[in-house]
Amino acid sequence: TGNITVPILDLKTEVVPIEVAGAGQIADVSVRIRANHTYDSDVSFTLISPDGTTVDLSSGNGGGGDNFGDGAADCSGRPTLFDDQAPASIVGATAPFAGSFRPEQPLAGFAGRSAKGTWRLQVSDSFGADTGTLFCAQLVIKLRAQLCCDPNGTPIILPDTSSIVTERFVPANGAADPGEPVRYQFNVRNVGTGNTSHLRATLLDGNGVTSAHEEGVYGVVQTGGATVGADFQFTADGVCGATIQPTLSLSDGTKDLGTVSFPVRIGTNDVAVTSAAEPASIAINDTPRVSGVALASPYPATINVSGVVGTVRTVRVTLSGLTHTFPSDIDVLLVGPQGQQVILLSDAGGGTDIVGVNLTFDDAAAAGVPTTLVSGTFRPSNVGGGDVFPGAPAGAPSAALAAFAGTDPNGPWRLFVVDDAGADKGVIAGGFSLAIETEFPVCVSPPPPEDDGNATATAQAGAAATGL
Repeated sequence: TGNITVPILDLKTEVVPIEVAGAGQIADVSVRIRANHTYDSDVSFTLISPDGTTVDLSSGNGGGGDNFGDGAADCSGRPTLFDDQAPASIVGATAPFAGSFRPEQPLAGFAGRSAKGTWRLQVSDSFGADTGTLFCAQLVIKLRAQLCCDPNGTPIILPDTSSIVTERFVPANGAADPGEPVRYQFNVRNVGTGNTSHLRATLLDGNGVTSAHEEGVYGVVQTGGATVGADFQFTADGVCGATIQPTLSLSDGTKDLGTVSFPVRIGTNDVAVTSAAEPASIAINDTPRVSGVALASPYPATINVSGVVGTVRTVRVTLSGLTHTFPSDIDVLLVGPQGQQVILLSDAGGGTDIVGVNLTFDDAAAAGVPTTLVSGTFRPSNVGGGDVFPGAPAGAPSAALAAFAGTDPNGPWRLFVVDDAGADKGVIAGGFSLAIETEFPVCVSPPPPEDDGNATATAQAGAAATGL
């Protein structure tokens, strides 16, 4: 775009056109964005290609943090770079996202499509009270090399979707299970310069596949046309929850067209919610002060979680019975068992006395805490910076509870509470509690040799949580 000034207004969507003149098929796309906004999780960025393919770059990330990128408010500033090869995901990252991040959806969705035409960057603000400005948006597009010189063109076959057709174990769960004979349909698409005439595929043993059967025939697969599917039978070889990679060797007449692989998840996912609480009161003291802040008693308050199966999907945190004579003095940090840390509340809530307020923090809430604190469910809210939590782990805290996603929930969850200004104090009379949603794999067991095929789904389950 070059240097631009596009307002990001409350509850509005702006579409920024980006013209690409160079023709060719896309091999790779990355996106650079430099924008300012006063509440990043209000903002979503979506990239739309000339043929209408859509990729979600970022939606609702960054909590109450500010800006995408830093430095100069133009294309010379340090941008937020969306790149499929980046080491970290934008989900759970911390504003201002100055660096490289994987987008919410892979930019590989553009691979093989035409680069030429009008691309559109859609910028949306989904909540009131905060606004911003888009200063720069840049696409970096790598094109496929065109190899010379088949007059009929060269087909390039890529994997598309897959689906289970038949399964042996009961009850059926719509997935391959460890040791289960299954039949899958694997769909392919052609992004090359020529059609196939008689595409055939052989399923290879290995990569989680044993007892591969049959050769699949795709026939004519038109370049840029619809996907084409073929069925293959094999036995899934992997542990519950693993991802195997069935691989097809492709040929079209005498042409070797290489291999394509399809990720296949072993088993299905189940979800459970574990509730845990430490109901003992937490005194928010005004003195003595350490590094400029007064530590609560106890410091930190701790909930020990054990016996929970799977990894974290979401976390909700509730502070029960919060009373204080100047709420914006309160800073609250939650540290998970694996060291991830999130500021739940800091310098927010104004100076109006509160009594017995129940605050729940949830990334899915509609907004951050209001100017005057009231009971309700809100996004984590951090106003300003420079917060000090003596004894907490080193490193910059995240602005969203999504920082805990994918981690092991078992172990101590620690709540660090401080008062960062003098003359006022309070209490969290009912302590704090957690609602931890986890996901874990569930698979169907094979029938015993003497059985007639009846089997049952098995999964580990159970949770225990105690407050200390």
